[in-house]
Amino acid sequence: MNIHKPLFSIGVTTYNRKELLKQTLLSLLEQTFSDFEVIVGNDFPDENISAETFGIKDSRIRFINHKRNIGELENMNYLLNTAQGRYFTWQFDDDPCAPDFLQEVYSALNKFNFPACVFTSYLLIYGTSAHKFKKNGHRRIKLFSGKDFLKTYLSGKLKAMGCCGFHDTDYLKKIGGVQRLTDGPMALYTEHLILIRDSLLPEVVYIDAPLVSSRVHENSWTCSNLDVELFKQGGINLLRESIRILSRKELKDDFQQNFPPLLRIVLSSVVIKNIMCNKQFNMNELKGYIASIREEFDPLKGFTFYEMAMSALDAAVKEIPRYIFKAKIKMIMPLRCLKFAHMARLIFSRYTYNTKPFD
Repeated sequence: MNIHKPLFSIGVTTYNRKELLKQTLLSLLEQTFSDFEVIVGNDFPDENISAETFGIKDSRIRFINHKRNIGELENMNYLLNTAQGRYFTWQFDDDPCAPDFLQEVYSALNKFNFPACVFTSYLLIYGTSAHKFKKNGHRRIKLFSGKDFLKTYLSGKLKAMGCCGFHDTDYLKKIGGVQRLTDGPMALYTEHLILIRDSLLPEVVYIDAPLVSSRVHENSWTCSNLDVELFKQGGINLLRESIRILSRKELKDDFQQNFPPLLRIVLSSVVIKNIMCNKQFNMNELKGYIASIREEFDPLKGFTFYEMAMSALDAAVKEIPRYIFKAKIKMIMPLRCLKFAHMARLIFSRYTYNTKPFD
C-alpha cells in the first residue's frame, strides 16, 4: 500500500508556551495550500500536549512529547529526522506565518523546477497578541545562485531567516541538520550558518514578501538570554565555520564583501549582551575576545584572505561605540517602543541600500 508523503513538513519546537503555540498552529491550519504535515516537538516534559489540548482535529498535525528536556537544537534535528515531506522548514512556537506562506513557496518551487531551497522575507511581531498578516498582492520572486544569494543577504539588500526557509529534506539530513556551535541547548547562530552553507548550492529562490515572522516579547529567548559566554563561544565557532566555507574557491572572490558583516554580527552581539548583563561595558574583557577572534585568522596567514579578515576586524572594532549606544537604548526602551525604533532603522536601511535585489 502506497502511503502519501506530503510535499511540505513543518517542524515546530515548543517549550511551555501553549497560548503562543496555539496561535502558530492556527496560522498553519489556515494555509491556502493543504499538502503538508506539522510535527510539534514538545520539550517541556512536565506537561504533555496533544490535539485535544488545543481543540484541534486535523490529522496533518502530530505531537511528540519528549520524555526529557533535550534542548532546542536537538529538538530541531529530531523533528527533521522524523519528517516525511519532500521539503522541510523549522517554525518556532511563538512565530505564526501568513496564510499564503505555503502556497507562495509551492508556486516559487514549481516556477523554477523545484530547486534545493526557498526563502521568504520575514516580519517582526512585538508582544504576544494574535497577529493578522496583511495581504501584499503580487509577490516578487527571484532565482539566485547560492553565492549571489549570500552576497545579497549579507549586503543588507534582502531579509531572510535561515531556519525558516524551506529546504529539500534529504539535503538537510545529508548535511546533518542544524550544527551545534555552543555548549548550550539553544541553536545559537545556526540560522546564519545555514545561510552561509546555502551559498554552495547552485540555486536559491527568494520571495520578497514577509510570509514568516519572528516575535519579540519579554520571554523570547532573544530578549531573555544574557549568557555572554555562550555568545562568545558561538561567535568564534560561527566565524571558524564561515572562514572554512567562504575561503573555498567557489566563494573566494566574494570574501572581502561577505566576511565583514559576519564580524559585525558576532562582535555587536557580544558587546550588546555584555552591557545588558553587566549594566556596564568591560573593555578589558572585550579585548580578550577580540584577541580570540584574531587567532581564528591564523590558518589564513600567507593568503590574501588574512589581510582582508584583519582589515574587517579593525573596521568592526571602530564601530564598538555604536554597539554600546544601541545596547544602552535597548536597556531603557520599553518593548512596545522597539517597534518604532525598528521602523526607523528600516527607513534608514532603505535610504542606504536603495538598490533592490530585483533591480
